Amino acid sequence: MVLAPKGQKRVGSITAWERGKNITVICAMSAAGTYVPPLFIFPRKRHSLQLENGSPLAAVYKCTPNGWTTEQIFLKWLNHFKDFVKPT
Repeated sequence: MVLAPKGQKRVGSITAWERGKNITVICAMSAAGTYVPPLFIFPRKRHSLQLENGSPLAAVYKCTPNGWTTEQIFLKWLNHFKDFVKPT
C-alpha cells in the first residue's frame, strides 16, 4: 500500500530494505560509554573518499563485492581494536 496526497499524479516508488544495499558495521562499546571507532564495510569494488563524509574520527573503511566481512577484514578490525584499546 502506498500513501500519497489526494489527487497527486506522480508518486515515488518504494523499495524494500532487503532490496537495497546494506553496509556492514563492526563496532565495540564498553559499559562505561567509551567506544572503539567503527569499521565500515561497503558493497563496492573500490574505496571512494565520499564514503567517509560525516563519519566518526578514526573509523576504518573497507570494501568487498558483497559488503560482508571476510577473514582478512576481521583481522584488520582486531588490530584496530588492539591499537585503540591498548590492552595490557
